Amino acid sequence: MRGRLLLLWGALFLAGCGMTPDIALRNKAGQTARCEGFFVASGWGRSRVLSKLQRECVDDYQRQGYERVPE
Repeated sequence: MRGRLLLLWGALFLAGCGMTPDIALRNKAGQTARCEGFFVASGWGRSRVLSKLQRECVDDYQRQGYERVPE
């Protein structure tokens, strides 16, 4: 019974996990940069922190003249 409970808990935990996609950027000189996505477990506040880190990465590159490009 305990094993089934742990298996159920693990499945529920993984259902709340996901991967944010990488974001590609390019400047006018053709140089590329990538703000990597993260494997996140939602529900513990981590997804907001990690998505904020990725947004800050994009913002930093955009201040340097990079623009987002489709993958």
